[in-house]
Amino acid sequence: AGLLASLPFIDEDVGRLAPIEGTVPSLDRLPHGCAFAPRCSRSATGCAIHLPKLGGDPVQVACRHPLEAA
Repeated sequence: AGLLASLPFIDEDVGRLAPIEGTVPSLDRLPHGCAFAPRCSRSATGCAIHLPKLGGDPVQVACRHPLEAA
């Protein structure tokens, strides 16, 4: 959701783009759970502990809380 909200549109004046808060984790020290959990507004306790399984239809996502629109 954060990535989609940060996309600029050529035909639309959006003003300031929406930033994704937080810091990207180091690739040599990834967290045990979802790497996006510290920066995700939908993150829950389980997200930081276990990696999410790939699932969804028709688009495959690896998230415990995928957005309906995605």
